[in-house]
Amino acid sequence: MIFSDTVIQHALFHWDLPRETFRADKRLETNKPVTLRNAREASLRSVAFMAAKLQMSSQAYCKLEANEMSGAITLASLRKAAEVLGCEVVCSVRPKPCESQNHGARFQDPIWQACLEYAEKYPAQLRNPHESWRGRALGALVSDALKSVRCRRANGWMREAFTPVEFSERIDNARSAVKRLDRLRRSRDR
Repeated sequence: MIFSDTVIQHALFHWDLPRETFRADKRLETNKPVTLRNAREASLRSVAFMAAKLQMSSQAYCKLEANEMSGAITLASLRKAAEVLGCEVVCSVRPKPCESQNHGARFQDPIWQACLEYAEKYPAQLRNPHESWRGRALGALVSDALKSVRCRRANGWMREAFTPVEFSERIDNARSAVKRLDRLRRSRDR
């Protein structure tokens, strides 16, 4: 029998979603990590089921989950267990958020901080009463900081650090950069 999208939507709205499944989905929505145990419980799988599928004892499987929590699990073991659950393993590196940030951390935040410190050495260029001109001046000083050999060496940046981004991407970053600049100034003034 084939169900229409409307029927499926109504069914999804009215079914009794298991609590562990709901919690795991919420973790995914907020980019929080989902552990092997979270995924197993969300998939309504027992330890015995997982142990049988992975051809190990229940105690060995419990140790596998414990090893994941302590960081001692191998990626190969994690991938096998995830495969049984119909999941995938995703490993990534991301910057740590700073206490003064209201948004997720970005790789550009420490670069901006270093460039702003460089720009503060030239207050005369930032005195224009018009914000748009001050913004242009600040943008030029930040670009100079990225090109400056002394600034690159002081911050451990690679020689190829300055490769301009497309104009449309710059416009999107500019709005958030202004907000970050204000927050950085306020946090420094405290």
